[in-house]
Amino acid sequence: MPTSKWGESFLKSGLPLEHLAVMTLTEMGWQCYPSQEYSRPNREGKLEWFEIDLEADEPEFWERDVNLHLLVECKYHDPSRFWMMLPHEPGRWNIDDRCLNFAPFGILSSREESTLLKLAPASKRGVVVSRDGLRQDDALYTAIQQVAHAFVPSVLQYCFSYLMNVLPGFFPSVNATIPVIVTNASLFRLRPSVTDLAMIRSAKDPHDVADELPWTWCYFEPSMSLIEEQRELINKHREDESELLSRFPAAKERLSNLASRPNWIAVINNAHLAGTIKAIREQFQKLETIPITRFVSDENPAPQDLSPPTA
Repeated sequence: MPTSKWGESFLKSGLPLEHLAVMTLTEMGWQCYPSQEYSRPNREGKLEWFEIDLEADEPEFWERDVNLHLLVECKYHDPSRFWMMLPHEPGRWNIDDRCLNFAPFGILSSREESTLLKLAPASKRGVVVSRDGLRQDDALYTAIQQVAHAFVPSVLQYCFSYLMNVLPGFFPSVNATIPVIVTNASLFRLRPSVTDLAMIRSAKDPHDVADELPWTWCYFEPSMSLIEEQRELINKHREDESELLSRFPAAKERLSNLASRPNWIAVINNAHLAGTIKAIREQFQKLETIPITRFVSDENPAPQDLSPPTA
């Protein structure tokens, strides 16, 4: 009797991995919103609807003024493939604000703190590798582009519109949005000491030249074309929501800081999703923040944006 392969076919659809991510976060108390749509211009410049696999709010959502929000894309691979990332030494945008992306106000007390990046090794770029040596479609690059392109439309729609649409006398909540990629593929980070191509060629196993990681912060530098796209989206949002933004000048200033983001994406092996999100959230809750009233009170004008200037 031939071996059934329907299970692997189902897994390759990606739906089971998305389901497991939702179940993991739901069991942790997170509010999950699968298959979220957003709109942005396509390659021809026409407005089009796209989809991100999952958005999630932390358990105490609406019970605090500052909340953690996840923007998640899931990628499944059969066991013959793994992801190989390049090592990265954080320098540019090596601060918590660039990991957490607070909006509609930048509320961190210190512009110098960098505690989130210490939770995991930093990487940049990467490829999908097969154990049989055959070249693979670059699903990692695709996932990075998907969460990166979803980021600004999502933050504009949610943080700079929905959260700000409050009754007179009430203050907007602030969200910290983290782009996340979840995969079942093993994650490897090439050791910085590996500088010989022959060493890589002769490696019998990825562990010979790389460290396997439960998760990594992947550095992302938006291209100039993406930044220009995002500036157009931001300018349009300024026009569409001019009345709302006029109520909160500090949010209007924060908008300009959005075009060059995101810069850090959490890439997580699904077996370590719960532990990773728990660690991020625990560190997030330790951060010192400025009271939101400082950004909206006439007596206490909003402080300057806390992110460093664009180089």
